[in-house]
Amino acid sequence: MAIGCLVACGESEGRLSGLQPESIPALWDDPDPRLARMLQVRKDEPLERDVPMVRVLVSYDLSNYFVDKGRPRGFEYELMTGFEAFLAERTADPVPPRVVFVAMPFERLIPAIANGRGDIAAAGITITSEREALISFSSPYRRGVREAVVRHRDADPITTAWDLAGRKVHLASGTSYVSHLERLNDELRAAGLEPVTIELADPSLQTEDLLEMVHAGVYAYTVADDHLADVWSELLEGLVVESASVNEGGELAWAVRKDNPQLRAALDAYVRTRREGTFAGNLLFRRYYETTRWIRNPVNPATRGRIARLRPYLERSAEEYGFDWLELVAIAFQESRLDSTAVSRHGAVGVMQVKLATAADPNVDVRDVAQDDEANIRAGARYLAFLRDHYFSAPEISPATRFDFMVAAYNAGPARIRRLRAAAAREGLDPNRWFGNVEHVARRRIGRETVVYVGNVNKYYVALRSMEAQLEPRTEH
Repeated sequence: MAIGCLVACGESEGRLSGLQPESIPALWDDPDPRLARMLQVRKDEPLERDVPMVRVLVSYDLSNYFVDKGRPRGFEYELMTGFEAFLAERTADPVPPRVVFVAMPFERLIPAIANGRGDIAAAGITITSEREALISFSSPYRRGVREAVVRHRDADPITTAWDLAGRKVHLASGTSYVSHLERLNDELRAAGLEPVTIELADPSLQTEDLLEMVHAGVYAYTVADDHLADVWSELLEGLVVESASVNEGGELAWAVRKDNPQLRAALDAYVRTRREGTFAGNLLFRRYYETTRWIRNPVNPATRGRIARLRPYLERSAEEYGFDWLELVAIAFQESRLDSTAVSRHGAVGVMQVKLATAADPNVDVRDVAQDDEANIRAGARYLAFLRDHYFSAPEISPATRFDFMVAAYNAGPARIRRLRAAAAREGLDPNRWFGNVEHVARRRIGRETVVYVGNVNKYYVALRSMEAQLEPRTEH
């Protein structure tokens, strides 16, 4: 059985520029000892090691690799555990090769492989000449991949890729979609047409996140591999997969170092034993996602009207307690869709879904939260500030992560988040980072709700911040 070991590398303060393997070591300054051991530079053949361990670098996303209720799942997880079984069947060694998974942002995968920080990169990676200059690819396990234009159902149709001229397209950073749209822009400029505006998403957002945001109407256009776009469009009614594409005939494969021919040969042999349909079947996908709670659009006209009405209260509380007012909007939208009349089954009320007992606590002490929007927002902001300052003020926690922990505690309670952080430290994860670290422990121990909650709040904030100009003008007060 595979070791479903998730060693996540957490957030970075900046985005890795290009495919430069020599810049990778700086990303691992002072890592946890267990992480350092896993990510040490090794360029030997993994199948010839005294303890044959194959380090598979994966991107933690909603299709290829994730952990749900303590179990690793995803397309690439299925493929790589199958590869482990394939190796075990073909060795007489009493200790067969083991597969260990290491999660990191997609854009780091190729440089990390080239630098010897892992043995296989498995994340639905498209073969490109730029990548082949750094690493080798196995035989493709999927051919004929079309990088399809995906739009919101109310956005203008796109018949050919050239129809994107002058439009804005949001893309996950580090993907082949970026270089292919840049190639399209060269063609558009040569024809005297306006180029596509390429908007790179926050590094924490993957292609699946952007599909959710297009479905919600937050963004109008994105690009995704056709097999991925097709199964998501069946589940998300807001998506339209166009016949237009920015690249056709793509091939997906696993990446290995150039000096690992034995490992590549084993992967090639494994590919020959498998049918393409086992790699990206709709039934497998639905088994994972039929019950997923999807993101909503925080910037639709009805929501903008609510924001305009509540903005004076949101801004006053944000200024008083040291928040960006759109952070409060994002939390309020996740809690109540900014509905003043909302009442939860647990007795939480109003825009910020504040419980009466919380409002009466000496650390909050705000009255009339059930009747007064301003009081409700002030109580929510004061409680958030208490969580931030009392539980997550340590200097080793970055401001962005402090927000993540505060939001998680608002949903699940501070004591529970404190226990999850302690558990993360025991597992060799970083207790001072939510994404890629504590969130994985939360998913295993308490389920998906808080993980989805924090993820959604961050998506809403990104959407609100990027579309702030479309919100109602500031109300004078």
